[in-house]
Amino acid sequence: MADQMVTLMCRWDGRITTGQQGADYEGGRLKGIRVNCRTTHSVLLCRMYEITKYDRRQFIIKMTCRYPMSKGYIAYEIDDKDATEIMLELGRQQNGHGVELYLEKDQVHINNERDDHQVIQSGLFTHMLVQDTNTQLVAECPADPEQLVPGPIDTSVLTLQGDHRSQAIWDGEDIGILKCTQRIGRLADWPLHSDLVSDFDAAGRLSWGSAALAFLMRELCRATSRRMSEIAGCLTLLQLWAWERLRIGFPNKREPQTPPGGASTTDIGSLGASEIAVQSPTDVAMQSQTDASLLVADEQSAALADPLGCRWNVPMSHTESPKTVLRYYRSQLDHLMDDQVIWQPYAPEILAALPEICRSDQDVWRTIAPLICFDIVEWHLPQRVLRQFGLQNMIPENMNIDQGLHSITRQGRPTIDWKVHHAEYITLWENRLSTIAVGTLENGSVHCNGQYMEWYRRITRRFVGHPNDTPVMRYQLRGHDQQILVRCMTNMHSRISATLENLSPTCTCGAHSTLEELRDMIDGALQQVREGRQIEAAPSVVAPATGRKYTRKRHKVEKQNK
Repeated sequence: MADQMVTLMCRWDGRITTGQQGADYEGGRLKGIRVNCRTTHSVLLCRMYEITKYDRRQFIIKMTCRYPMSKGYIAYEIDDKDATEIMLELGRQQNGHGVELYLEKDQVHINNERDDHQVIQSGLFTHMLVQDTNTQLVAECPADPEQLVPGPIDTSVLTLQGDHRSQAIWDGEDIGILKCTQRIGRLADWPLHSDLVSDFDAAGRLSWGSAALAFLMRELCRATSRRMSEIAGCLTLLQLWAWERLRIGFPNKREPQTPPGGASTTDIGSLGASEIAVQSPTDVAMQSQTDASLLVADEQSAALADPLGCRWNVPMSHTESPKTVLRYYRSQLDHLMDDQVIWQPYAPEILAALPEICRSDQDVWRTIAPLICFDIVEWHLPQRVLRQFGLQNMIPENMNIDQGLHSITRQGRPTIDWKVHHAEYITLWENRLSTIAVGTLENGSVHCNGQYMEWYRRITRRFVGHPNDTPVMRYQLRGHDQQILVRCMTNMHSRISATLENLSPTCTCGAHSTLEELRDMIDGALQQVREGRQIEAAPSVVAPATGRKYTRKRHKVEKQNK
């Protein structure tokens, strides 16, 4: 049974006042959120930073609860574990009415003035680590795993994170797994009119692939909500996509088993009549015809190669990858390494082995255009993933996409003509060759401290499973432990290097050589755990590639010129 949820009415950017009934709040902003009754103080504080968008490196948030007493309300400060539990228990007793939580911010004050001689005498390395508990070092590398911020820090891209399944998992909700049985049953309601499939030649000129992708993308959008329990679409395509790119959770391919007698299953069909034991003349004649048919089939298979996904149409083995442990997959995703991702799955040698239909119109793979499936319109935005096409990832421009598209459904609209309703987007699809994403050829791996990765880490969700989710005698999550250690050691390496630049090599106190030894130890440890890229110097900023980019204004101008 799922834990009880508590409603918190958060108010900030105003001020706490005293009214006739005691503590009250005046002005500011208001936002209601739902949290698990077991939420810890540090997790709750991280949530407050998310909704207020305060930078934790600049501000400290003070939480105050409006707590009822016999003669009114008092301002009860929520500053530790016990206070948090008392407030959440109050929320459970409110029967859905919620608890008012007031948020105040204080400026972080950092004192950079210090006497270098006194620093050395008091312990240079210790002082460097504990100089200020509110500096970026502590903000990014907390000693307490509960303070690990899952992201995003910048919510301008993931605007619906509060309703996302990953947020529900972080909050401790038991949301279960997504099921597809009921949703598959509803596919029979698709408006596949006879005029679309009666003429096979005409049907072959329709873009069924883009329609299937649009439907899958819409289902993925729906399924990310913490309130959803079902999903539909071409999930086999999604599974193959993951197996081709992520080196976690995928099965091993096994060779076909050899049956009793020594001959493999692929060799039985090619045995001659003289090699088959005790057969009648009729059986031999039938076997000869079968051999001829198999030979023709082999020649046709050689002439027409299989699509890329058919590489997985072989016996599978899950001995090295758990098949049903959901917590395992979450943990693996949380500390996914750079070398566990196939960044360019469409390598030339792979494309050369595919049939022509899979290799034609390769430029369309990078079109910035809407994908349409009857009532569904989903944007194809390859400029966000240029690396898989051998181009450098750049910080993408914001797309002004109509959010109302997701509210359009076929429900209650049985007679609507979707070609007329989505005429604007159909025109954009027909002009897809004029909106191709361009970029600069990639000249190596993406730098961990480059401009793009710095931006990406701020706008993305970095963790799914919560570090406190450690049930006894079950799979224990360890991705967060590694991330905390790596980030702490990376910042220690950076601060030691900065201190060495300002410290004279001729210092007689021995601090210079000690710090060099510590830096080398950290360097070696990070290299040992395959995280050496974290301490590489950031490259110079590369100017974005020039080329034809899609804008709604350009489309309208071109349309007028025609």
